[in-house]
Amino acid sequence: MLQATPVEKKILDLTILKKVVLYLYLFLFPLLFLPLTQEFFFTTKFYLTWLVATLLLLFSTVEFLVEKKIRLSTSTFETLLTLVILSSLLSTLIVSPNKVQAALSFNFGPVVLASFAVIFYYLFSLRVNPWPYLTLSAGVLSLLAIIFFFNPLAKASLPQDLQFALTTPYFTPAGAYLDLLLFLGFVGAGTAIQLLQEKEKKSLKLGLFFIIAVGFFLSVYNVIKPQVVNGQAFRILLPPFRLSWYAAVEILKSPLNAIFGAGIDNYSFLFTRVKDVAYNQSDLWQISFFNFGRNVFLHVLTVAGLVGLTSLVLFFLKLAKEVRTEKTKLYLVGLLVALFIISPPSLFVWFLFFTTSAWLVKSRKFVQFDASQFAPAFIGTLILSLAIVSASSYFLARTYAAEVYFKKALDGLAQNNATIVYEGHRQAIQLNPYIERFRISFSQVNLLLANNLTQQILDEQKKEKPDQERINNLRQNITQAVQAAINEAKAAVALNSQKASNWANLAAVYQNILNLAQNADVWTISSYQRAILLDPQNPIYRLNLGGVYFSLNQFDQALRLFEQAVALKPDWANAYYNLAWAAYNTQDYQRAVLEMQNVLNLLDPKQAKADYERAQKDLEEFKKKLEETGQATGSATTPTPTPTPSQLSLPTPAPTIEEKIQLPKEASPEAR
Repeated sequence: MLQATPVEKKILDLTILKKVVLYLYLFLFPLLFLPLTQEFFFTTKFYLTWLVATLLLLFSTVEFLVEKKIRLSTSTFETLLTLVILSSLLSTLIVSPNKVQAALSFNFGPVVLASFAVIFYYLFSLRVNPWPYLTLSAGVLSLLAIIFFFNPLAKASLPQDLQFALTTPYFTPAGAYLDLLLFLGFVGAGTAIQLLQEKEKKSLKLGLFFIIAVGFFLSVYNVIKPQVVNGQAFRILLPPFRLSWYAAVEILKSPLNAIFGAGIDNYSFLFTRVKDVAYNQSDLWQISFFNFGRNVFLHVLTVAGLVGLTSLVLFFLKLAKEVRTEKTKLYLVGLLVALFIISPPSLFVWFLFFTTSAWLVKSRKFVQFDASQFAPAFIGTLILSLAIVSASSYFLARTYAAEVYFKKALDGLAQNNATIVYEGHRQAIQLNPYIERFRISFSQVNLLLANNLTQQILDEQKKEKPDQERINNLRQNITQAVQAAINEAKAAVALNSQKASNWANLAAVYQNILNLAQNADVWTISSYQRAILLDPQNPIYRLNLGGVYFSLNQFDQALRLFEQAVALKPDWANAYYNLAWAAYNTQDYQRAVLEMQNVLNLLDPKQAKADYERAQKDLEEFKKKLEETGQATGSATTPTPTPTPSQLSLPTPAPTIEEKIQLPKEASPEAR
């Protein structure tokens, strides 16, 4: 009997180690979540995928050191997957405004695609069948769905991080309820297809299929008959197919965008461009934008252009051709295509795509080179491998640490610990300065600090003998906090100036310091105008800008903006309410009465009792003024939709200090 050589034993051990890592990954991906980052679920699954891909490459590097042989696949599938990754990379480098954030995108970013492609290669080359582990994981997910359907922890006392997640009937380790449905539906359907094709039914597989089916149908029932969570009925939010189609067509108008798309992680730019007035009449209207298309194909076309879509379609065609003689596998290809048609892009969709495709592919073609006889090839390959593994490990650790520090900062807010909040934000931004939500959050934290300091000055000024030295110190601290808030908000704009929400955040920062800093009014108006230019159908931005003019006593300008908000959202009570008060302040009392009557038409006196009574009181005041001036009266013409609760609010002035602080010109939105 032949005994394995020491080299062969080491190679065998490494092969076993790689398989164990793959088995654990396939089982853990759907289930693993950690409360270490702001988002427990997808962030954990993303970094798990990246970590596993890096570990597999590290094992192969060690294997190369031992064996000194280069083994490469010459399969067409790897070539086509390389094209898919290349399309994402080109879109990131050529057209994406924020290239680092785009690279880290979960939806179609080059990092997630490359990580999944590495896992695909090892599943493919090591002949690992992922299906048993997917089925087992789906069974566990389904059991949890069945348990939480009855909401057993509704009254449990849990840590704050887990209180919200675990006390609802919609908790799932998958993260998103839609992903739970897609995963259970896909694995359940795939298992059913295999059971129908098998002559001998295995009891374990039948049992798992039954559990998956029960969990799936209970989850579907949860969506059809949504339960109320925190006062609101649960629902899955998806962009309208109509607007996703318009966004995909929009890129074809420009040759560059037609080839490379609008840019990875830049879907919101296209969505706000094609959003129409009809969207404002839907119950999604308060969602200013979506970061993903209605299905995978439309999303890939929009963000990665024809290059991305073509490479993906070619892969599916090659896959179908590969398995055309095997019914079971051909049906699974059909399931994958159906998944891409009905689902938006997500980590779960790409996970199922890459793992299932690796199992479906049967032709394996490899070439092997012995590098031991050629030192330059050996050294070059080793250096390249170590560089890839080292770079991957470094950026993985750095970006994940940034997420962890950001979570600590948010925890500090909940604990009212300013030191933790500040240090957490500072560390997160230092480790990864390219994430827009880090910058936006830090801008709001600094703004909150400035407002608190302003209140301290106001309290000091109310004293009989104010401490002028303390006031001066507080003013200096306010200046620093305001400048930091503006700098962070401007940094988010600089990272992606095509995103309307970044400009709206900058405008909100300026708006909050209207009575604190000189020129803040001009900068606020300028920033809101940029946001409106990028998202012209958004009534909220126009209402906010109108509120700025209202607080500046420029009522004619405010009236114009409120009219635009009403035109964009004719069933929005708050827009009419502000419009009524703007008309009142321009002494058009007749219109003020008519618009306030429209407010009452739109409010439900039972569900919005306080707002309704407030509007009635204001209407009486307007009518008295109308009678005093003798203006003619008319009647409201606004149609009455289904009444919905609405919060009425008028622009309120920010805290004012006696002497406004003066900020440098660099604080203006136009300064770079």
